[in-house]
Amino acid sequence: MTKARFYSISAGVLALAALLRLFALGFWHQLLFDESYYVKDAISLRLFGAEQVWQKGANAILESGTLPTPISKAEMISHPPLAKWLISIGFDWFGPTDPMGWRITAAIAGILAVGLVIAVARLIFENERIALLAGLFMAVDGTAVMLSRVAMLDGFLATFVLLAWWLYLKGFTSNRPTLWLAASGVALGAAMSIKWSGMWFALALIAFAAIRTRQHWSAAWRMALPAALTYLTSWFGWLFGSTGLDRNFGGNAISAFIKLHIDMYNYNIGYRSSNQSVANAWQWLTLEKPTLFAIDPHSAATAACQTGANCKVVLSTLGNPLIWWLGTLAIMGLTFALLRRSETRGTLALVGFAAGWLPWLIFTQRSAFQFYAVAFEGFLAMALAWAIAKLPARRLAIAATAIVLVSFLFLPYQLGTAQPDWYWALVRWLPGWQ
Repeated sequence: MTKARFYSISAGVLALAALLRLFALGFWHQLLFDESYYVKDAISLRLFGAEQVWQKGANAILESGTLPTPISKAEMISHPPLAKWLISIGFDWFGPTDPMGWRITAAIAGILAVGLVIAVARLIFENERIALLAGLFMAVDGTAVMLSRVAMLDGFLATFVLLAWWLYLKGFTSNRPTLWLAASGVALGAAMSIKWSGMWFALALIAFAAIRTRQHWSAAWRMALPAALTYLTSWFGWLFGSTGLDRNFGGNAISAFIKLHIDMYNYNIGYRSSNQSVANAWQWLTLEKPTLFAIDPHSAATAACQTGANCKVVLSTLGNPLIWWLGTLAIMGLTFALLRRSETRGTLALVGFAAGWLPWLIFTQRSAFQFYAVAFEGFLAMALAWAIAKLPARRLAIAATAIVLVSFLFLPYQLGTAQPDWYWALVRWLPGWQ
């Protein structure tokens, strides 16, 4: 494949990803799921440098297009601030009361994630066909699309994880690998500054670099130190302000910072939710319990639906079952091939998948949700692309086309297009799907 053809197809995949992520992005005027926290947190960060409690009924006020009034009281912090700062950038473009302002940077991050999947897969497998297929699967999968259309954290986490992998791999083709290692460390630090689950990706990639590099500890420190500094820098608003949770504890910033992290740890490790969409890590891969964001039988969107068809909008993180089910099998196949040494590439894809999924098998008592899987979905897409790329050209085209068509069958779950009840019944393959 020529470079021109590769880049033109890549541009087409990115255009498709952009279309699915930007289509009617602001149509849903209500705060969806954890947007209820993160949009208001993002506004607080811009106003005060730290998360604050808001007046009663703040969600309804914000959804009506009016900025509610914050209360001079520190809000509980469950996650680091970087993604919330990134969400707030959209306020400069559309305002803090416009749904487009809430979600536009998440959409941009999701588009970038697709490009990074292509770039990372190309470097890992040294195969442009695999790279393009992986990017295509990431572009059209419902889980990735949904997390690019809401102002939540996990889509940003996926993007920075993929960026860290790409920067690390680029170091192998550079005559200045140290700079690339440091840049990868910065991206890993950014991932940790979004959610602490980014730490597992950081530990995995730094350990991999230490093992694969001659100067083991040197490589580790060149990544770990920038990661730590990036994480610390992400807290600048809290550190240089006085309104954040625990900020005035102990009379000094160090004691307060430690106390804050103890409180965050206790909250996260003990988090329990009664939400019906709670799902363990095994259920993420089977799509047994996708996260339901909203059901609206009276939306204005139903006006475009057939009269008398009892239409409704359903918003969910349900992904393409072919991508997730076959992708899981492909992860197993790639693991087996690497162990048998019949395949010499793909290790870093497995490292990324394992870093995102395996730790959740340990923290089984903590409530979790299927959309957490978007953090490692790019690596699952790479494994699926690796497996399908082995097919003869005609079968490959049929398989890829079938996967894309199934994605479009399920995309009303993410795009918010109203459908009649018979349609939702058609795509309800498992009991846990709404």
